[in-house]
Amino acid sequence: MTLRLTRTALILVVITALAFGLRVTHLDTQGLWSDEFTSLGRAMLAPSELLRDLPVEHVPLYFWLLHCWTLAAGSSDFALRFLSVIWGTLAVPLLYALGRRLVARPAAVMAAFLLAINPFQVWYSQDTRMYSMLVGLGLMALWALDVALTEPDRRVVAGGVYVAACVAAMYTHYYGALIPVFGLLWGTARMMYPRDGVSRQRRTQAQTLLLASAGIGLLCIPWLARVVHLGEYNSPVAPLSANPLDYAAMYAFGTTLPDHAFLWLGVGAVILTLVGLASLFLWARERSDYAGIDLAVIAIAVPLCMAAALLSRGSTFHPRYFIMVAPVYSLILAQAILALNRRSVALSGATVVFLVAGAAYSLNLWYTDDHYAKSLDKEYMTLIQENSGPNTAILADGPRLSALERYGSDEFDSVINLRGRLRQQGPAAEIGAVAEAAADHPIVWLITRPPDESDNVKAWLDTHGFQALREEFEAYTVYAYSFPDAIVTPQPPSAIDGSAPVALTWAAGPNPAKPDDIVDVELRWLPHGSLPPDSKVSLRLYDANGNLAWQRDREPDDGALSTQNWQAGDVVEDRLALGIPGDLTPGVYTLRVILYEPEHQQELLNATLGQLAVRP
Repeated sequence: MTLRLTRTALILVVITALAFGLRVTHLDTQGLWSDEFTSLGRAMLAPSELLRDLPVEHVPLYFWLLHCWTLAAGSSDFALRFLSVIWGTLAVPLLYALGRRLVARPAAVMAAFLLAINPFQVWYSQDTRMYSMLVGLGLMALWALDVALTEPDRRVVAGGVYVAACVAAMYTHYYGALIPVFGLLWGTARMMYPRDGVSRQRRTQAQTLLLASAGIGLLCIPWLARVVHLGEYNSPVAPLSANPLDYAAMYAFGTTLPDHAFLWLGVGAVILTLVGLASLFLWARERSDYAGIDLAVIAIAVPLCMAAALLSRGSTFHPRYFIMVAPVYSLILAQAILALNRRSVALSGATVVFLVAGAAYSLNLWYTDDHYAKSLDKEYMTLIQENSGPNTAILADGPRLSALERYGSDEFDSVINLRGRLRQQGPAAEIGAVAEAAADHPIVWLITRPPDESDNVKAWLDTHGFQALREEFEAYTVYAYSFPDAIVTPQPPSAIDGSAPVALTWAAGPNPAKPDDIVDVELRWLPHGSLPPDSKVSLRLYDANGNLAWQRDREPDDGALSTQNWQAGDVVEDRLALGIPGDLTPGVYTLRVILYEPEHQQELLNATLGQLAVRP
C-alpha cells in the first residue's frame, strides 16, 4: 500500500508540474488586454482607496490580493499573471483531493491530468483576473465540505475552511456565490445517503451544513448594500448561449478553436459527458454512496438552469462566470475514460488521445496564432521600436494610450490620440494635427482599426508621405510613413520591358544610403490605355550578382489607386519607401519595379529604375 501511494504521489507531482509548465509557457508574450489593465489600475490603488472607488459590478478581494502581490513581485506582465498561475496550478492537486473522495484513485488522477492540460483553465491561469482564483477556492470549499460532513473528528476545522473558502469566493466575484449554493445542494443530497446509515450522523451533517451556511451569510452581510444596486449595471459582454454543446466543448477544449473543430470536439465531449454521468451513477449504486453523481448533476444542472433563466430575460453573460464548474467536468470525463477502460483498453486509449489531441490543438493555437491573442499591443509596439528612432510620431486611432505607454510609446517624441476630443473637433483639426506631426518628424506611424474612421488621415499620409511599412495585426493595421526634406526630380527608368500601355518616371532618395535608412521612392505612372484591374506593383532590390535582396509588393498607393480606374492622360503618383535592411552588405544595388497581374502572375511591365549605393 505504501508503494502504491508513493507512486500516485509521484504521478501527481508530475501532473502538477505539467500544469505549471503549460501555464507559464508564453506567459508574457502577449500584452495585457483591457480587463487586465482594469485589474492593474485597481491593484495600484491603496486598499481603502480601492474600496471607495470600486464600481458596483466588482468585489474587492482579488484586487487587494493583487495589490499585495505587486508590492512583492512587481507589476511586469509576467508578475501580474503569475498570481493566476499559482491558483491555476493549485487547482490540480485540489481536484485530485476532491476526486479521491468521490471516485476511484485512477479516475481522480486522470481528472487532475485533464485539468492540468485544459485549455480553458490555461487561458484563465494566464489572465490577470480573478477566475483561476475562483476555481481554486471552489475546489477547496467542496473538498472541505465533504470532509466536514463525513469525518466528525475533523468537522470543525474542515467546516471553518469551507466557510472561509466560500466567503473568499463571494468577495472575489459575484458568481462566487454559486459555490455555497453548490455546497448547500450537495450537502443536502449527501444527508440523504449517510455512509453508515446512522440517523445521528444525518443530524450532525445537517447542523454542520446549517451552521456553515449561516456563517457564510453573516460574513457576507457587509456587502449586501452594494448587491442591491447590481441590477443597474449593464454588462458589455457577449450574449449568453444556453446550448449545452457550447459549454461541453469550451470546458474541455477552451475557446481557442476554429468553428468546425469546436463543433466536432463539442459533440465528442457531450458523448463522453453522458458516458461519465452514467458511470458515476453505476459507481454510486454499487457503493450506496451518491456523492459523486450528486455533485456532477448539480454542477451541470445549476449553471444550465441559470443560463436559461438569464437568456429568457435577455441578459448578457460570459461562460467564464461558471468556470468553477469546469473541474467537476474534468472529473466526469475521467470517469468516462475509466468506464470505457473496463470495456476496452483500446477504446479508452482512443478517448484519451481524443481529449489530449484536442487540448494540444487548442493550446497550440492559443500560444502561436494571433487570431486568438488577447492583445497584440506589445507586438506592434515592438515593431515600431525596431524600425524607428526617438524622433518619431505615433498616430493612435483605436488602441488604449495606457497600452502604448506600457509598451514603450514614451520612448518616442510624440503620441497623438486621433479619437476623442481631436476627432470631435472635425476633419480639419484632425488633419492639422497630422500635418504638424509630419512636419516635425521624419517618421510617422499610424495605428488604426480596420474598417477605420481614419480614412481621411491615411489618405493624407499616402498623398504627402512615403509608405515604408504596412503590417496587419488581428485588431489593428500599422503603417509607417517617411517624410523626407526633399526628393530629386523624377526621371525615366534606365531600361523597361513589357507591353503594358503605361509610361513611368521615378525618383528616390537618399542615394547613397546606409543600412537601416529609409529610401523614399516615388513612381509616376502615365497610362495611355486600359490595364487589368487590381494589378500590383513589386519594388525590388538586387545585388551585383542578380540575387534578390529586398522586395515589397502592394497595389498602387496601397489600393487607393486601383489600375481599373486609371485613365489615359492621368498622372498616377504612387509613393512608397524602401527600408534598407540593417544587415544588408554595403555595395551597389539595382532598383527594379515590376507591374503585374496577380491572379495569373503575368508581368505587364518590368523596369530597371537605376542603381542604389549602400555604404557602410
